[in-house]
Amino acid sequence: MIQNDEHYADEVRAWMQSCELDRTQAYLTRGRVHAGLTDADLIDRWKAAFHALVADPASEAARVGESDLKSEIDLRGLQAPFKDVEQALNELAQRFADGVARLQEEDPVQLAACDREIVRIVSDFVAQKASATH
Repeated sequence: MIQNDEHYADEVRAWMQSCELDRTQAYLTRGRVHAGLTDADLIDRWKAAFHALVADPASEAARVGESDLKSEIDLRGLQAPFKDVEQALNELAQRFADGVARLQEEDPVQLAACDREIVRIVSDFVAQKASATH
């Protein structure tokens, strides 16, 4: 189980990295469909996909589209140019913060349930990782 805040932050980072690896594996399983793009086209498509994701974060197609392009960027050893989509990233962060504030005001019980679910997911990851190393 998770013992302290610093350790928990490390475990959340490890969980996020694991999720990113899972997304990359899923992209590879689908056939690495963006492998034929030039680096410049790949980056341009990722920027467009990121904006599409911000416009509709609930869209599975938008999430997979952005994720697949980001996976191809990572596989090539490139860096996604988040500075080029900073305004969209800030908009997404603000929408998230607004949603959390609204949920806190309208349904704090549901917000607490979401928080518990996040802790459960990370705790399950930590336990699975610990059992795999023993």
